[in-house]
Amino acid sequence: MRRKTIIGVVTGLLIALCGMLLIYFTAVQTPETLGTESRNIYIGDILTLDITAEDLTQQELIERFSDFEVVEFQQAGSHYQISLRTFEPGEYKVRLRNKEVVIQVSSTLTDIDRDDVFEGSTQIIKAESPSYWQALFYIAAGVFLITSIMALVKIMFKKRAKPLTPEELFFQKASTLAVESDSYFVDLTYLFKQYIEFAYHCQIIGKTSAEIVSELGQIKALQAILPEIENWLVTCDRYKFSGVPIANTQKQDLYTALVDLIKRLSQQRLDAQKEGAGRCAL
Repeated sequence: MRRKTIIGVVTGLLIALCGMLLIYFTAVQTPETLGTESRNIYIGDILTLDITAEDLTQQELIERFSDFEVVEFQQAGSHYQISLRTFEPGEYKVRLRNKEVVIQVSSTLTDIDRDDVFEGSTQIIKAESPSYWQALFYIAAGVFLITSIMALVKIMFKKRAKPLTPEELFFQKASTLAVESDSYFVDLTYLFKQYIEFAYHCQIIGKTSAEIVSELGQIKALQAILPEIENWLVTCDRYKFSGVPIANTQKQDLYTALVDLIKRLSQQRLDAQKEGAGRCAL
């Protein structure tokens, strides 16, 4: 059962990891179709771009804008500020990671109503990269890693439930029997037979009390206490088959006698184990 649990957890974690990788390669590595960002400028205008790109070097950025004259270039870590201009009209497209910047350079100034000298715009156009997909992936990967470690540690260090002894199993089940039930003695007798089978490795369920006594007489460890077992079984049969209502106090007395009997059998088995007998033999 524990092995199946481990296999199930590992399989589920692998499926989750494959799903996150699929999201990452689909969303991050595939160019976005968010459209383009464009702005018209004119021949000789100085255009300043503010770019944040960890995976691009200064030389690579300059090469991307090879159609322009680089007027000024500043760098602060992964943050770049590049000032450009050109004297050739036309449409220029520059791709920065998954973002495309379109620059339309016009050849005349006739569409601008002004009498003074035209100055280059100081407005900064930012080419933002879709870093939120990467952030989402890293967060998911972190959560996946933490939960995986916690699940594996829990499985590795989880203590196996200690198997119940024959006595513990009997007391656990007998304590749940309802004294008011008409089948109380039937159920109690069945639990006692189950205890004997479990503790002494024999088969007595389904047999009569006389057959049970005969069977248990072959077990050396039970020979000394066999008369008490026989007396309890006979008394229980008399209650079961008499058809006379039995008071709860009488049921409780018979239960108490059985508990005392099982405790002595348990101590006897424990002493035998300490002496190296292992378990009682037929």
